[in-house]
Amino acid sequence: MLARGTRRHTRFRRAPFVVSYWQNDKLIFENYATGRRIAAAPLTAEFLHFFDRWRSMAAFSAHFSDFTPSSLLTAVRTLERHTMLRRSDRPSEGREVAMATWADWNPAAGFFHFSTKDARYATDDDEVVRRLREKSRHTAIPVSIKRYPRARRMIVQPLHQEGGDAMSFGSDVHPKSLRLGDVSKLDCCDSGSVYRAGP
Repeated sequence: MLARGTRRHTRFRRAPFVVSYWQNDKLIFENYATGRRIAAAPLTAEFLHFFDRWRSMAAFSAHFSDFTPSSLLTAVRTLERHTMLRRSDRPSEGREVAMATWADWNPAAGFFHFSTKDARYATDDDEVVRRLREKSRHTAIPVSIKRYPRARRMIVQPLHQEGGDAMSFGSDVHPKSLRLGDVSKLDCCDSGSVYRAGP
């Protein structure tokens, strides 16, 4: 007995872009190339591990003989539908093909890229303020300045020219007029003026 739409010669293989993580009390399996994810039992990891190469339903059923064939067929059909498994008789999705070019940086780069892609942003400023005020009632606002008791402290002073005025990129001094030696002494830029760390 085969799952609907599954031919006898069809093979399955784990998608190369699947990661798993805990989210509260649920174990999540996610194909970050397709954006599909499911919550499933830890046993799912064993199923996916079995399909580390192209394998048939018959081999899968023989390996997990403690389970009924119908339950294994349901598992494979579910994993394939959510792109955790690939089918040998169907081409890979376009996003998976493109993601293969990131092989040297995956899974970190690919997972981060697609996890933050197309994020929803609030467009109503009043709504943003309302939500922030609501959040502040139960979540403390982070301090604007971090203090480290044992860290060395430095006083930031303006870097003055001979005329006594602070060097400004926006008025008298152009960045290209700075000498390499002067640039090496610069620590930061703020509001158009150049500063250096004091002694």
